[in-house]
Amino acid sequence: MKPSMLLTFILLSAFLGAGTSAQDELFTVIACSGKVFLSGSDTSRWTLLSTGGKVLKGNRIKTGNNCYLGLCHINGRTLEILKAGLFSADELSENLKAENNSVTKKLTDFLVNEIVVKNKSKEMKYISAVARQNLTYIDKDFPVFSVIIDSTVTFRWYPAKDVRLYAFRLLGPSSNTVLIKETPESTLSVNIAGLNLEPGKPYRWLVFNTEDPSVSSDSSVIMVLSRSDLAAINDSLEALRSDLSDSLSPLQQIMEATFFENNKMNLKALECYNHAISLTEQVPEFQKKYLLFLLRAGLFRRAQVLAEKWNIEK
Repeated sequence: MKPSMLLTFILLSAFLGAGTSAQDELFTVIACSGKVFLSGSDTSRWTLLSTGGKVLKGNRIKTGNNCYLGLCHINGRTLEILKAGLFSADELSENLKAENNSVTKKLTDFLVNEIVVKNKSKEMKYISAVARQNLTYIDKDFPVFSVIIDSTVTFRWYPAKDVRLYAFRLLGPSSNTVLIKETPESTLSVNIAGLNLEPGKPYRWLVFNTEDPSVSSDSSVIMVLSRSDLAAINDSLEALRSDLSDSLSPLQQIMEATFFENNKMNLKALECYNHAISLTEQVPEFQKKYLLFLLRAGLFRRAQVLAEKWNIEK
């Protein structure tokens, strides 16, 4: 065979081989905790499955007790396995035939890229460094900025030493006082809907010691939406939830958290992350994603506590 023909044959074989492999792919592993194994047609040979791994046609998955496996199907749908057992990749795929709507598909692609593709090693070193440098005297347990969609909001901060009575103050776009309340607690629920805040305008809030106003927190910003913007968000959220098999499962909560953060609704994102972590605290991918969100949202103290608890790389 001539060299040119041989080269053409090799390239064509490689191309066809790659195409077959791509066609055989069913799932990408988004998150994995515990010992999860994968085998081909020969079930006597098992290999350990990890985040970013591919599950192909004909593969089988074996999970043990206290394992977690989050998968993304080629059609954009997600699947979670939280129990011990032996599973056929073909059967799992068959149950996920219908494609997601465009909102869910875009969100799933974003999530897979963020968790699987990106290298988080440098970001993990960044977590502990940043978390330790941003603690103020009265630390808020609240995002530095959040679009608000609930009628009632609970503002939270950490108890400060020697402070017996806190003053909560909400300031308007012109720095005018919209609301001021005193409380001995480190939380305060406010009926936002009753304040008639102007949509799309920033409102700052902070807390300070009533006996010594110089002892205060940094300010955070909230913003409410117009009726039309809120309706559009609710439509997108409804479309997302219609694609989720169980909106209260860990992976689905992570997806909702990502949706809320992408729309600057960091308070709602925080709620979803908290719920997801409470269900599967030991999934490393979810831990890292949550910690990075906390840093982006300015929740440094919470990030510090969790980074130490989970022994994140320092």
